[in-house]
Amino acid sequence: MRPWLLAVIGAVLVVVICVVVWAAVTSANSAGSPSPSASATTAADDSAATSTSSPSASSDPSADPTTAPDAAGGDVRATSDPNPFDTPAEVAPGVTASIGAITSVTGVASGVGESGGPAIRFEVTITNTGGEAVDLQNTRVTVDSGADRAPASELSGGPDIVAFPATLDAGASATAAYVFTVPAEGRSDVRIYVDYLASVPFALFAGSTPAA
Repeated sequence: MRPWLLAVIGAVLVVVICVVVWAAVTSANSAGSPSPSASATTAADDSAATSTSSPSASSDPSADPTTAPDAAGGDVRATSDPNPFDTPAEVAPGVTASIGAITSVTGVASGVGESGGPAIRFEVTITNTGGEAVDLQNTRVTVDSGADRAPASELSGGPDIVAFPATLDAGASATAAYVFTVPAEGRSDVRIYVDYLASVPFALFAGSTPAA
């Protein structure tokens, strides 16, 4: 064969080989790269799965039956089981409280926003059985009554009201007296909460009080 013919045949073979190699590479790239729409669909599915598999937890404190409003009527805090009025209950280690001398009175309004009327007067006695004096300055008392737990209003003045001392010595007891307006019809179910410290549960006392 003539040399020029051999050169033509060689050139044709080179072109054919290049075409075959290019086609194989293109096919491999197409098979290994997912389309943009498929990737977007997969990401959306993953996002939906994540959002549905992690439901938010409920943080409603009112679902806990062992809680009650604090003295300010805002947050909730754990309370003790109901105690009889005349039975001492521990409000903190070495500190007990009890309710006594409950009477029906006519409350007299003396502070701003207060309203007088049918009320109950009761005493709260706190006893310190520990070895050190305790602070009573932050002790608060609240009252509610009836099946709907209607809050009672505290009256702030009058000779029937006695405050706790600032401190209570070891081995000593102190008695304070309070007056709260409670209608006669709600006195068969009265709850008194002793708020000794914000860091401990309320001491709850429950029972009936004199209607007249």
